[in-house]
Amino acid sequence: MTDAVLNRLARDGVRVRVYALSAQAVVPCAVWAEDELMALRLSADFSGVTEVTLSQRIGGAEVSRATGQVTPSPQGEIIYTIPAALIRQLPVVEIEVLLTAREGEQDRPIGTYTLLHEGSLHR
Repeated sequence: MTDAVLNRLARDGVRVRVYALSAQAVVPCAVWAEDELMALRLSADFSGVTEVTLSQRIGGAEVSRATGQVTPSPQGEIIYTIPAALIRQLPVVEIEVLLTAREGEQDRPIGTYTLLHEGSLHR
């Protein structure tokens, strides 16, 4: 997702919970009952990288993996979004996002990001 799309969604009234993470970060997180989208701004050194694999683990088990071409923002980040409804269903658990780049026959780690999900919050 791009900044422009994320900003347009917010202007259109979509409730977005945003977390900015640097590589190796461990961050407590939660979503509110009204949130519709969780956006992770993942910073890393993307020099020379045109394609990444993003894998997501919840409680240590891989639940998703996607590979695609990326164009990081000028700030050196990509934006990964997850429906807040999916996050609300989770118990208190550790969520890990791993970015890798393919170099020849091997994957090179770009960054690991850990969210300590504390559940759904209500006002």
